[in-house]
Amino acid sequence: MTTPPRVLLALDSGFPDLGAALYRAGRLHAAAWVRVPPLEPAPCPVCPRACEHGVLPSTMVKLADQLERDLDLCDLSQGDERIPEVTVVEWASQIFSLKLARARSRGLSILTGLAAMIMDRSASWGAQTYHFTPSDWKGSLRKPVHQARAVAMLLPAERALLPFYHNEAGIQVYRSDPLDAAALGLWWLTKCHFRELRMHGSWQMMLPFVEPDRRQPHKPQLPGLGLFAHVAGRRPRRRSR
Repeated sequence: MTTPPRVLLALDSGFPDLGAALYRAGRLHAAAWVRVPPLEPAPCPVCPRACEHGVLPSTMVKLADQLERDLDLCDLSQGDERIPEVTVVEWASQIFSLKLARARSRGLSILTGLAAMIMDRSASWGAQTYHFTPSDWKGSLRKPVHQARAVAMLLPAERALLPFYHNEAGIQVYRSDPLDAAALGLWWLTKCHFRELRMHGSWQMMLPFVEPDRRQPHKPQLPGLGLFAHVAGRRPRRRSR
């Protein structure tokens, strides 16, 4: 394997919040969950009533600043070892679908704009930036299965960095957006041969620790696109005759 980037920043513009993960030398170093607050209308010089025309841009700037604080990326200067060399972003292509509900489209527009803002900041730091749609790197594997496998791919010390909450049963559950950001970074590192794709435990045992998929009960996996299509030590199943 070749030497990984000194710092890799991965963003998941999920819904309704943003997830971020920072890798150093190919290992997860930090993860953040940036919550998108409800927008409160404010006075605008154009509109006769309070509106969101000025609130939306300022909110995205505040969220980008919050992300930098959470990942210790503030006040970067030339030669700073904290500067990401690579930034990878999941681009929510579904934003362009007219079938989406207005609220979901509006939320995704905020997150997509925020992701674009972070890419611009990363480019100003000198980072190489890449964006991928969900199908580019996740395929269509069911979300709980995809995330459980991502948790199993992370080392125990890396899992301890993921934001979590306790569900009604008292079980520690990893928050979906930062987990997806960590999985995106892991996918990029393994696809570029900077890290070996290997399980560190049974992914089935990780299912209780990821959020359930409340949107789609089942989606067939697209061949060859999933994050864990080829895992070291796994053999392909033989078809029964």
